Amino acid sequence: MISLLLVFAIAFLLYGLIPGVGAFAVRSQWRTFRRRMLEVSRLPFVSYFQQAGEDRQLGDFRFFGNLESIQGQNRIYINSGRLTVGVELKEVAIYLLPSSSNRSNNNLFEKLE
Repeated sequence: MISLLLVFAIAFLLYGLIPGVGAFAVRSQWRTFRRRMLEVSRLPFVSYFQQAGEDRQLGDFRFFGNLESIQGQNRIYINSGRLTVGVELKEVAIYLLPSSSNRSNNNLFEKLE
């Protein structure tokens, strides 16, 4: 009787408890990611006038462009055609969206570390 109870306890642990905890952890990470993306979508766009001169602003902005160059381990430059912005990437998670021609990757977002 005790051995049968032990088998059920192990089965519950391996097929119920561990996957259940993992599912809630992944769901929590997805909610955090989605909340952060909504916060970022409300940030102001960077403009030349904010970055020109001695009183240039540092902080969080939105900017769309193409990678222009890489400097060292943690700095990149992005060019929009009108403005080039330097971005510090130390301790920043980067998420890549797959291109429409790359259908072999089933992940919607790929995280680089």
